[in-house]
Amino acid sequence: MSIFSDFVDSLNKVKYGEPKLTSHLDADVIDSINDGELVNLDVRDSIFLAPGEKCHYADDAYKYNGKKGFMNYDYIIGTLFITNRRIILSAPGGFDYPLYNLTSAKEYDDGILFQFGENLIAMGIATSRQAYKVIQMLKKLQ
Repeated sequence: MSIFSDFVDSLNKVKYGEPKLTSHLDADVIDSINDGELVNLDVRDSIFLAPGEKCHYADDAYKYNGKKGFMNYDYIIGTLFITNRRIILSAPGGFDYPLYNLTSAKEYDDGILFQFGENLIAMGIATSRQAYKVIQMLKKLQ
């Protein structure tokens, strides 16, 4: 099931031209995540990490950002980072939420629907299954 067939279509909107994503995760990182291991990624050139903070996921993603004109939709395209403390979309208009504020996450074939309090964020993610698995592993550690 597509995240947009459930989320966007449920708002009585038609989807057109979703961005195409290409994964940049190495195959060995994907295999490790699939095996239930949290991998530490070196992302120092991309985001600032606090002392003790580790990044366990980084890949291309987009956030559905609402309707833009007739039958067109606005997307914010960037890189999704999941650390042991935060979930970040690094892009103009992106977001940075503490992991402990994550109320729920619903996995789809091509993305994740995040809920932070009253805020719902529909994300298309190149490797959504691995992103969801990392979130599950991190939430178990909290």
